[in-house]
Amino acid sequence: RTFCVTILAEDCGILEWVPNTESLRSVVTETYNPLVPHNSIHRRGSRITNFADPELRETFQRCQDVYFKKGNLDLATKKFDELVLKQYLPVLYWWFTQNFSSPHAWYEARTNFTLSTAVWSAVGHIIGLGDRHSENILIDKESGECVHVDFDCIFDKGLLLPRPEVIPFRLTPNMLDAFGPTGADGMYTGALTESMRTLRLNKDTLLSVLEPFLN
Repeated sequence: RTFCVTILAEDCGILEWVPNTESLRSVVTETYNPLVPHNSIHRRGSRITNFADPELRETFQRCQDVYFKKGNLDLATKKFDELVLKQYLPVLYWWFTQNFSSPHAWYEARTNFTLSTAVWSAVGHIIGLGDRHSENILIDKESGECVHVDFDCIFDKGLLLPRPEVIPFRLTPNMLDAFGPTGADGMYTGALTESMRTLRLNKDTLLSVLEPFLN
């Protein structure tokens, strides 16, 4: 998916609106799991995306501090799993079932999301694309396609942030949830492998485009 960016000056420009899309954060916020009781904390995705929730922010900060202040990534991962992932269960699977009513449309949308996410994972890793928060990742509401925007943080600039981004690409539990029973295996892995192979086969063309940016 492409969109135009018109440069007006060093610090401003005009971005083309990407139609029929909604941010990943907005989609998760609106989604709910109908199999969970109404009074359960695991029913609605809005709990996951509430940045103003002091408990969530404090818990997330504690997990980060274990890595950034103590350098223990294994313990930070364990704490994140216990304190965040198990308390804020994914719901994105249900967005596809609730928005694509026919079996064919549902399967096509989920397939589009899985394949496009795999391609973006490969491309993002190659160009060092950071700042992949839930409002820079969009979902096409008509096709289910994953669309990324905002490419200011490239060439691994995320590694130079006060709290460095140490992951090669964004693959959250909600995204995995939308892939279906196979998760990251199966269709996603196959598409990711093929995307990396295609990028390698076209490395000369790719480098000829990227080197002017670096220079």
